[in-house]
Amino acid sequence: MTLTRDDIAALASPPEAEDYIASTTTERGRLPRSNTVRTVRGNKVSEWALQVNTPIGQDFWENITTVRVEDNRATGFASQLNYPMSMEAFLAVLQARGEQQLVRDQRQ
Repeated sequence: MTLTRDDIAALASPPEAEDYIASTTTERGRLPRSNTVRTVRGNKVSEWALQVNTPIGQDFWENITTVRVEDNRATGFASQLNYPMSMEAFLAVLQARGEQQLVRDQRQ
């Protein structure tokens, strides 16, 4: 299955997140900084799984004071994304995963 940029954007930024940003931005257009800790901990993926524990495209964590990524594990050909990234970086991950899958399928 091939995802378009619009498909990925729809997954990455749900309407309620956009509403939150619009209602809480400052004059400079940024969210006020909070004393919030975001922890991504103890996740495990294996085989060909893709696990996304982070915002994609727009960094909804940019105003969090501390982001902790602890004790996460990916094995085999799994991909685990734990820190905000651009849409371009996410698309590159998806493309690389697709290429790996094609190589695997050709070997079987």
